[in-house]
Amino acid sequence: MNQFQVAGTQPRDFAAQALEINLYLWVYFLMYLSAKNVEVFSGIVESIYDTVVNDALWPSILERSCAFVEGVAGNIFWQEFSGRQVETFHSWGLDSSAIDSYENRYVPMNPLYPAANFLEPGVIYAGHDLMPMEEFRETEFFKHWIAPQGFLDAAFFNIQRYRENSANFTIIRSEKQGLVDDGVRYRLGLLAPHIQRAVLIGRDIDREKLHSISLEATLGSISSAVFIIAEHGKLEWANAAAEALLSAGDLVSRENGELKLNNVGANRTFYNSLAAVTAGDNAPLGRKPTSVIIPHRHGATWLGTLMPLQTDTLRRRFFDLAGSSPIAAFFVRKAELHAASAIEIVTKAYKLTPSEVRVLQQAIEGSTVERIARVLGISANTVKKHLSSLYGKFGISRRQGLVEIVAAHGGPVNTAEV
Repeated sequence: MNQFQVAGTQPRDFAAQALEINLYLWVYFLMYLSAKNVEVFSGIVESIYDTVVNDALWPSILERSCAFVEGVAGNIFWQEFSGRQVETFHSWGLDSSAIDSYENRYVPMNPLYPAANFLEPGVIYAGHDLMPMEEFRETEFFKHWIAPQGFLDAAFFNIQRYRENSANFTIIRSEKQGLVDDGVRYRLGLLAPHIQRAVLIGRDIDREKLHSISLEATLGSISSAVFIIAEHGKLEWANAAAEALLSAGDLVSRENGELKLNNVGANRTFYNSLAAVTAGDNAPLGRKPTSVIIPHRHGATWLGTLMPLQTDTLRRRFFDLAGSSPIAAFFVRKAELHAASAIEIVTKAYKLTPSEVRVLQQAIEGSTVERIARVLGISANTVKKHLSSLYGKFGISRRQGLVEIVAAHGGPVNTAEV
């Protein structure tokens, strides 16, 4: 009996169970939000998926997300764990000078990083989850970048996370709005999976090509398998990567002109979701793309994302193929595995605080106490206090021990000045 099986019953397929759970959550969501908010939410979700073909929509989506979640500013940015590189892709409510000052001066002083980089993608956090507000208010970052703009707290999640960096979606709260509460977390949590899926699909598509050459040529050049689906699973078109999967026949197949997923549970989830798409506005599930976990018989896991193509949306106009009536695009790629960095492994193993992680990261690169204090915007005494705490947690008595601990967990470090 496996972990999903109840005594006396037949084993349940994971994908089917996941869909059932999603349906329960969706019903709860409809009960929780007012009719007006449901309409606002649905409109934002529709626009989120239109970014697949037009990423210029993101500032507007950030503005509408701020209104829905209750924030005064928002951004989508990418940041290295080291804090050396950061890039803001899209923003709303943030002055360009504030963005410039963050990227060029204050990013090393942000006390929430690199700890925020290590958070699981899609999970909603608040700034005060990582650092008590009383302590946060005393940092140079808060005094010189947060407070002057009237900000206080933020709700955020990692869109994607890699070994040395992560992409983040953030909604910022003002001093007047107060700390992030459960309602803010819940509303941002509703948007998070849609943002993640749209980014996953959109990063494959060269939008400039999409506006200058045919859709077939654009989709034909990407690595993900793309299937254009009509009603009842009829396969209208497939790019080169999708045709390769069909030829291999061990993950997907074509039967009587229809796309079939070879795993029974995954195929059931796919067709249940496709039926909801066909029902359109009469079925709430039809308005949100569905992720389909597709186990491979050789052990690898693939991830499929079904994106509805409503007739009144921008993405439908781009995905219309001559002589066809597509209702969805199905993107399939091998699931990405996240390899943790040495700093992340050490952080979790020794339960380091965000402040300790920042000091550790600087210390193993050979920075002196004075330089660490200057870069992080804290006092030399505070640096020494965190170093002492690190020595205690690691059971060491000198700086070289920090380097050895991190190196033992697989991290290359610069020891030139240690």
